[in-house]
Amino acid sequence: GIAPGANASAPEGSPTPAPASNASAAMVGWPRVGKASNISLEHDESTNRGLRLSYAPFGDDGIEFNITLDHNSWLGFGFSQGSVVSMTGDGKGADVFTCSDGVVRRYWVTGLSLNGWGVEVPGAQCSRVSSKTILRFNRSLAALSAEQVAVTPGDSQQLIWAHGGDGTTTQMYHGRGGRGGIDLDLSTGTISKMFKPSGPLVLIFHIFFMCLAWGCLLPLGAVIANRFRLGRWFLLHKRIQITGWVLQLIGVGFAVLYCQLKSAHLRNYHTWIGFA
Repeated sequence: GIAPGANASAPEGSPTPAPASNASAAMVGWPRVGKASNISLEHDESTNRGLRLSYAPFGDDGIEFNITLDHNSWLGFGFSQGSVVSMTGDGKGADVFTCSDGVVRRYWVTGLSLNGWGVEVPGAQCSRVSSKTILRFNRSLAALSAEQVAVTPGDSQQLIWAHGGDGTTTQMYHGRGGRGGIDLDLSTGTISKMFKPSGPLVLIFHIFFMCLAWGCLLPLGAVIANRFRLGRWFLLHKRIQITGWVLQLIGVGFAVLYCQLKSAHLRNYHTWIGFA
């Protein structure tokens, strides 16, 4: 998700040519940018906050985006890569614009958090009107540096988004339900719901191993050492404790994997207590 932290940097101040395959969207022969209004970006009705996208051509080689959210919050919108929803572009990087505290900034994101101040986007709008948040900006179709993602009308474009809770206007961790992504052809307006890696099964494994270790084996080993010092009690105590220790390490591994897939590291009291 989008949150302050590490593993991100601002786009380079002096644009450098990007690879030809990443900068060809504005070349002659590519489909032109279409025009669409009020496309819903959210698919889960239980967490729907009225997040909508409109876009239109901007000049001969640009596009303007207008994203609205039906509550007062920080808002992020970006261009990613890969076949699954990813704020890191499946490790290749994502081109993200944020609306936070009245300013629009652009980031190149390669990790699960943003870092630094990004680059302020000239002519962009970050405003709140009648309990709605508005993020408006324009950009070139081509990637003007290696730390940008080209807009490719005619092909499915991975668009990602994130936002905070109502009243949270400073960019921070979005929490559950405050992020997502779609595939959208910006020429035809064709939408595809993107696959998101499964996280709940990993979380279930984390809970299972931690409960088995801390709820059963480790307390049992302590009880044997305290109350049943008969025969080979110490060997039994040691074996149970070692088994519990190994299982809790496996549980920690699943917790780390879950954070990679569905959350962020060290973002709440539970994760900090577990780390300690």
